[in-house]
Amino acid sequence: MTVHELKCISPYFEDVRSKKKRFELRKDDRGFSVGDTLVLIHPSSGERTSAFVTYILKDCPQFGLMPDYVILGLGWKL
Repeated sequence: MTVHELKCISPYFEDVRSKKKRFELRKDDRGFSVGDTLVLIHPSSGERTSAFVTYILKDCPQFGLMPDYVILGLGWKL
């Protein structure tokens, strides 16, 4: 399992931190895997929040997902 530090702008950062947004759309340039940790960093404030990858949707151009992009399902440890 890998830790990925990624920038995340408002309002998406706040929505992930409040657990309202439970997915992340990203270019698959890091080899994301289920169980990886995402550390999301707000670029202007430096605030951080984290979640882990519970699911990965990829290779679905028939649903409009561009090649080399993934939708990551997010979860939080209890």
